[in-house]
Amino acid sequence: MDHAIRKGGCITTELVAYSWIRQQPAGCHLACIHMQVEDFKLIHIDLSDKPRWYTSKINHRGLVPSLVDKKGIAHVESLEICKWIDDEMQGSELYPVNIRDGVDAQICLGDAVISAGLDACSGESRFWGIGSRVSQNQLDSLAKSFGYLFYARDKLDPDGEFLAGANITLADINLFPFITRFEAAMKQAYGIR
Repeated sequence: MDHAIRKGGCITTELVAYSWIRQQPAGCHLACIHMQVEDFKLIHIDLSDKPRWYTSKINHRGLVPSLVDKKGIAHVESLEICKWIDDEMQGSELYPVNIRDGVDAQICLGDAVISAGLDACSGESRFWGIGSRVSQNQLDSLAKSFGYLFYARDKLDPDGEFLAGANITLADINLFPFITRFEAAMKQAYGIR
């Protein structure tokens, strides 16, 4: 794990990312890593059959994602991994210092969209999964959460294309994997676009 790789005349840190391909938020930290880091190793952890070394040495809770840096320090939780990468690596700024409060607010509002989207995708079922139909209240709640998100975006930067302005940030990266899956689930299960 403690490797330095010379590439293009500069030393870059080899990071080791642990993920599970079926994990929904994996898109968040993997997108961030791909945007910011030239050299890293990706190791798939099957959560249905976790290796003992992973839970004893990397993440005692046995969850993914995790990222181990050159010093052997494990970082966990998707957004925290992304914030660490943004602070440590030189690349596009995904968590800009001058608008961190706005990005954090958009992440919170995005979390409300995620919650409403999961509820809408589950429909009126008593159990988790796609139900038999989605209620109007669930659709209204989802629309309302998007309304708050877009209102806040317009207050931050009315001309911006992304959630916190003109450039992509962690707020966008956090929300995007969920939105694409909600769109597919709502279309497939309920015929809603």
